[in-house]
Amino acid sequence: MAWAALRAAWAPPVIVLATVPWRESPPGRSEADRLALNAALADLADREALLLLDCDAALGPDHAAGLEADRLHLNACGYAALSGALAALVRGA
Repeated sequence: MAWAALRAAWAPPVIVLATVPWRESPPGRSEADRLALNAALADLADREALLLLDCDAALGPDHAAGLEADRLHLNACGYAALSGALAALVRGA
């Protein structure tokens, strides 16, 4: 689907990409893989003039505080941090 068609489907047109926040790396993946994916998402957002939610920045310097004990899923603090950052991002669009 073309980005123009996707944008036209929404009024106002707001598309947000989100980086993958820090967490325990899944089997077969490394931190370098996550950083490369996030860099590609940032490039796409820039190229297509899309909003980008930086999940690492939203979760703050102690990323683990926003994660459940499994260090994979967000906890209530993590959801609150991401939702607040997303709201601010969309309001500023």
